Amino acid sequence: MHRACDAAAEQVASILTGSIPNPYSSSDRQHGHNGTRHASFLSQDKGRPVQSRAASVNLGQTNKCLTSTSPIELTTPTNSGMDRNSSNSIEIKGFQPQIVPLPRLQLGRNDEFQPLISSDESQQKQFWTDAEKRVYEMIMNQKATVKTIKNSDWTQFLHRFKIPKDPSNKEHPNKRDDIGPHCLKQDGTDQGSDSCDSNEFPYNSFVTSTTLLPAGGVKMRTYGTTSNYTTGVVFAMPEFENEQLEDEAAKASNTWSWPAGYSAKTEFNINSRGELINGRAEALVPISELRTMNNDYLSKKDYLIGGRIVDGGLKTVPYNEVFLRVGGKGRSHFNGALLTEERSFDKGVGLPVAIFCRTASFGHLFSLLRTRARMLHTFGETQMKGVPLMMITPDLSIRVLTENLQHKLLKVAAQHLNPFQNSMIAHKTKIDDTDPAHMQTKLEELIDLDDKLRETLTKEELVRIAGGFGATDDSVAKILRDAMVQDTKYTDSRTACEENYEERHSLQDIVNEGLAASGKLELKYTFHINNINVCLHQFVFCNLRG
Repeated sequence: MHRACDAAAEQVASILTGSIPNPYSSSDRQHGHNGTRHASFLSQDKGRPVQSRAASVNLGQTNKCLTSTSPIELTTPTNSGMDRNSSNSIEIKGFQPQIVPLPRLQLGRNDEFQPLISSDESQQKQFWTDAEKRVYEMIMNQKATVKTIKNSDWTQFLHRFKIPKDPSNKEHPNKRDDIGPHCLKQDGTDQGSDSCDSNEFPYNSFVTSTTLLPAGGVKMRTYGTTSNYTTGVVFAMPEFENEQLEDEAAKASNTWSWPAGYSAKTEFNINSRGELINGRAEALVPISELRTMNNDYLSKKDYLIGGRIVDGGLKTVPYNEVFLRVGGKGRSHFNGALLTEERSFDKGVGLPVAIFCRTASFGHLFSLLRTRARMLHTFGETQMKGVPLMMITPDLSIRVLTENLQHKLLKVAAQHLNPFQNSMIAHKTKIDDTDPAHMQTKLEELIDLDDKLRETLTKEELVRIAGGFGATDDSVAKILRDAMVQDTKYTDSRTACEENYEERHSLQDIVNEGLAASGKLELKYTFHINNINVCLHQFVFCNLRG
């Protein structure tokens, strides 16, 4: 019985999280919801009969006084595909509905979350974790590089840490080829990947273009537009006793770097032997010189950009480029502090140590949360638990989205933000037009409503997040199960036959809240209402029998 109840909870959770498509879309303004007890799906065709099947069930009536004649509220959706001969169908001829769209909320995806911009918590170390402090210091000291990833390239980027790319020239291996997961024997020779453990090189390492920002990430823009390259990652660089040793190690490992304003275009200017062509080698500068140039951008009026002096400087300088080997090692921890001795230019600097977005808009911040969810799915909680979330901009420097600010963000979103999905995949995750790869992305980016979050937000707020933005099945099932337990305890403590008896509808109320939030989406989905009916009836069945 408990397994049946859990299965019912997971089915309702799937509807609210979006892994089963949603019938409450209001983008075409053809469906309405009264926001309290049930949603009505009415025919838009004049004179067309409306067939009815249960969509909202009074879940509170589960005591021993319940009889076959006890009222159970049933509100019906239109479904032209239903069997007209069904014994449960009701025909209402000549019915003319009045459709009232769900009301819009105050905020949209382009509005900004002001606490991230102006609060002390986002700017002062006393509110931060050790990992957040460490990454902040790395960026301030120019000991970390950043990489923005195109919104449509995240899947490819994450998979690259798992699956090595074939070498460009098998006859002539070079230093820019991928190095697959492997272990080293005590004498330093390769042991292969079959017996690797977490202390060796569990991830593929590969070279990719990154940017070394000036102190604090100010003055210099990162690659790509903020709309197409919404989020990015931070990589910690290896540490050396001095810059000379760093430059020597970079040169020996072909860790190439070019100054701000120079377009290296490495994808077109490296031959099959891994050598630079078309003058790219002559334009290289040491990493230490990049730091000197970065300091000039902050302290001098005139400085060098693209090989010439710019009188008066620029408000925002173009990005520089560091061709860095990433991966190999994981994101290691020790008492909250990141280990440094494992990172190297030749074997890889490890997994990202932080994730960042480039504006404080709600759209970018939810992209940040969804990206974090995907990285947790890809690398596991051991590697990504507590990974810092940041905003880095040329004007404002660094802001830290602490756990407390994340909770505030979701509370504001639940109360005031019009829901939205990931626009990169929404058109391919409908029930009548679903691409497996896009659906996999959708499942990976679902937000986990963890225990701390469930202590901070109300159940209604939690299911609004689930219905409007997507949350994992497990976390939503816990919320629904808690509500059902509350209803059951209340019912067991009362007798429906006693005077002034009032039923408890916590489960039904939060399900309706989640569906209403889902109905505010700007996208049109074609979900089967029967899935909701099955879930709600299973909850009733479990409650009646339990």
